[in-house]
Amino acid sequence: MNLNFATLADLQKALRDRDISATELTQHYLTRIEALDPALNSFISIQAEAALDAARRADECLARGDARPLTGIAIAQKDIFCLQGQRTTAGSKMLSDFIAPYTATCSEKLADAGAIPSDREPGVLRRGQSGWTRWRARCRGQTHWAARSLRRQRGLRP
Repeated sequence: MNLNFATLADLQKALRDRDISATELTQHYLTRIEALDPALNSFISIQAEAALDAARRADECLARGDARPLTGIAIAQKDIFCLQGQRTTAGSKMLSDFIAPYTATCSEKLADAGAIPSDREPGVLRRGQSGWTRWRARCRGQTHWAARSLRRQRGLRP
């Protein structure tokens, strides 16, 4: 199975059938981010150690048979969702030093479902400009669909 293009259902089945461990899956994505992010500049922060610790705990849950729907699935969250104790900027220089005092409800629900938050993507910037929009703009004026095609060629999801 090509992990770069596997669906959520494929990943859930592979984890439950023990074809791959949550730690291996998380490490795969962390390695991929490390390789591609310098060129794409897609992530604000990467919590590798915390993600790998959570993946080890997910492997224990999977071994016991008490996995939740997203147990072992590594996710990237937008920087607009607070995670207690982590820097949350929402893409704003004004919030560059803001450390979240709580965890956003949607982040809690993802964690309760077993998801492994591994990294933070840029949140909303001025006038709704997102990380995707900034990346697309760097494609030298290419159209939306040309940028999607380029991401696919590089092995990324559009």
